[in-house]
Amino acid sequence: MIIVLAEPLSIEGLGQLLHLEIGDVRLALRGLYSVLSVPDQIHEPVNTLHKSLHDFLTDRQRSQIYYINSTIRHCELARTCLGFMRRELRYDICGIGDPSRLNSEVTDLRQRRDTRISRRLWYACCHWAFHVSRAPQDYDLLAEVRAFVFQYILYWIETLSILDDLGYASPSIDNALQWLQVRHFETL
Repeated sequence: MIIVLAEPLSIEGLGQLLHLEIGDVRLALRGLYSVLSVPDQIHEPVNTLHKSLHDFLTDRQRSQIYYINSTIRHCELARTCLGFMRRELRYDICGIGDPSRLNSEVTDLRQRRDTRISRRLWYACCHWAFHVSRAPQDYDLLAEVRAFVFQYILYWIETLSILDDLGYASPSIDNALQWLQVRHFETL
């Protein structure tokens, strides 16, 4: 999964995203120190040592038994992100109580955000469309994207605003809509 992430995650973030304990993540990464930079701190990102690692692992002829089918992994990550958002996004996620208040007017917004928005939810909100746009045709994923757009889009926008990451909104919507249109026409 590390190879197809939209951006590097920390050991803690990987654990949250993959439903693993931090110790299990460290154990899984232990044999990969020759190709990954694995920090001692759980809040620092895990990175590949060489950018070419992605190209190598996603090329079946070059990597052979180590091949990673990135489209399948993107589909899995898209489903994972949509699942987190379905379970965790909600109206007034930070309990501000007044939708007319600006973020700058909420003095403890950062503390509220850090306690109520997990690292996995942050990743899901910012990168779900990245993974969807790289996923293969999949009827179940198509249904999940449509349900998300109709049921959770406002909660998602509110959460991006609180995260100060609204810049992800427009490209995400564009990617998702393009993917939906392409997939809809492919199914006809």
